[in-house]
Amino acid sequence: MFDKLKKKIYGFEEKLTQGQHCEQIVKSFLESEWRCHVDDVPQLLQRHGIDFIVTTPIGLSFSVEVKSDFTAAKTGNAYIETSVGEKPGWIYKSVAQKLFYYVPPSGVMFCLDMDAAKQRVKVWEKIFEKRKVQNPTYEAEGLLVALDELEFLATNVVQIERVEDEKETTAHWQKQYEGVDGASKNVAQGKESPREQGV
Repeated sequence: MFDKLKKKIYGFEEKLTQGQHCEQIVKSFLESEWRCHVDDVPQLLQRHGIDFIVTTPIGLSFSVEVKSDFTAAKTGNAYIETSVGEKPGWIYKSVAQKLFYYVPPSGVMFCLDMDAAKQRVKVWEKIFEKRKVQNPTYEAEGLLVALDELEFLATNVVQIERVEDEKETTAHWQKQYEGVDGASKNVAQGKESPREQGV
């Protein structure tokens, strides 16, 4: 399975535009629904995987990296980048405390502790398919991680704005898990995900 790695060409500017648009949707959600104060960060921190610094109404602050994935709604898989050429991918390189993985067509956002996600990669490598992605200037490799695995690991799963063709709609949300500032209840209790149990 791993020997037949598919490649797909992605336009850098198109991805950048989509990513920036989705970051603004997430930022708007955090400010309007969670009543958080959201600070943009300088370019130096952006290079280290931090998109925002979020401060909650009770004074808790944490750094966030936002990843948007327009194909995950169709495939049921998130793309977790593990390497770019000879360098680490964003899952290893990011110094953000939280990973907010947003699937625009469904409007679902998975809120994960970044350290917990990094620690999970070794398990995911045993379970999920590897995939190479060819960009105009570089080749990346990552894992196709099922969205139900992200849900298992998530501290929160929220419903925000659906974006089919980058058209804005009214934001709404549904909080399914508590503890965005803590660890996943499943992880804290030492549970194995259904997919991990089959390894």
